[in-house]
Amino acid sequence: MPPTISRQLRDEGLSVHEAGHAVSGIVLGLPVDRVWMGADEGACHLREMRLSSPEEEARKLAIFYQAGQWAQYSFRRITTIRECCQTDDQQYAEMLEELFQGQSYESQRRIVDDIAESVFDLVEEHKQSIMRVAEALRNAPSRALTGDEVRRLVF
Repeated sequence: MPPTISRQLRDEGLSVHEAGHAVSGIVLGLPVDRVWMGADEGACHLREMRLSSPEEEARKLAIFYQAGQWAQYSFRRITTIRECCQTDDQQYAEMLEELFQGQSYESQRRIVDDIAESVFDLVEEHKQSIMRVAEALRNAPSRALTGDEVRRLVF
């Protein structure tokens, strides 16, 4: 039988996860619209965007999709939101598929390594912002923040 995880610990993990997405989106220049969390799930929504190239968009989105899990693992060392992580992994895989088109195995490895390094660096560099957004998200009456509210907490 799996251990019982307190509601407070689950909320901390979920808020850090969603804050990782939101802060990475802001830092990467993605149009963050809203981030929210419920009892067992959450999401960071982006508005429609137009970046300079499909490759740039796919790379930034790949980092965005991985940042939530990395923030959660890095700062709370617990993963309890399997459905959210599965969705992130699926979306990450779709971005990799776009980036891998026509690339050799070695090029694909470099792409994966570059994205992983970028996620790690972004989350580490913006740790304080992620923690501020996570706390604000947990304490917001609606348990939601607008992109503008996140931006103010980041910069």
